[in-house]
Amino acid sequence: MFLLEQQESVEPIYFYIGTVFGLQAVCVTALFVCSWVMSGTCVAGMLAVSWFIINRQDTSKVDQGIPLRENWALPYFSCQVAALTGFLSNNISSASEMFCYLTMSATTFTFLLLWEHGHYVLFVQALCLFLLDSFDLVPHRKTADINKVYLSSLFLTYLFQFQNSSLLSSPLLSLLIGSVLARFFQRKMKMGPLVARVMKLLLHFHLVFTSGITFSYLIKKLFPVSNGDFTLKFLEVKLGLNMTTDFVTNFLLCQDGLRASGQDLFLRLTQTSVLPFYVLVLTVCLLSTVQTVFRRLR
Repeated sequence: MFLLEQQESVEPIYFYIGTVFGLQAVCVTALFVCSWVMSGTCVAGMLAVSWFIINRQDTSKVDQGIPLRENWALPYFSCQVAALTGFLSNNISSASEMFCYLTMSATTFTFLLLWEHGHYVLFVQALCLFLLDSFDLVPHRKTADINKVYLSSLFLTYLFQFQNSSLLSSPLLSLLIGSVLARFFQRKMKMGPLVARVMKLLLHFHLVFTSGITFSYLIKKLFPVSNGDFTLKFLEVKLGLNMTTDFVTNFLLCQDGLRASGQDLFLRLTQTSVLPFYVLVLTVCLLSTVQTVFRRLR
């Protein structure tokens, strides 16, 4: 009986590896759902998953290191992106919208909790949503609901991580505070003739980023953060803007997964037909967005 129990048990290392690869399957499933929601057909989802598998070498360099915490966090971020895509859809029922909202809330909190640098990724997402809202491309009601998800997730993560002060000085929180203050002072930003609306829009950008930078500066003075700017320092060294003798930074730059991709990357993506379709779709989306923005401003 004892030997039978030993044979049925799984070694912890194999359980860990199996869980990591299981989360990668969740990431691929979220990619399929996201493509399906955006296009309205499952063919686009199957095409996205096929290209993801074919270009596995270049899709993500995180999975080359199984022990990394990003392997646990990024699948939840993929689910968050899929839920966010469904929440921003125009033709969606109230029940589906509530389901997407709850899923987005849970996955946003989990992503921030599992990865200490996740708020930088969400900052880029929040910045894109801020631009879409400023140009009146998404309903302001949905943007306000998403900002509530960001704020509540940051607050809960701050508590669960034992008052992690780096979250208070994160660019995500500064952007949210700046957008709320600018919206309070500019309630009629999207009204008036074309020239007035453009001037109000430029003033809105100035207010948001000025108040956000001021808030971040005050927080850093009130709550000193010892290692909060590690990501920014790492990007400066990686881009050649600065040099450092920090062991962790230099060790990460020696990893193959964090090195810059060579010129053969474009050749591989062209051979698998991803790059031509990407350039074509990106061009069409940019032209369509510029046309829509100009029409909304008029």
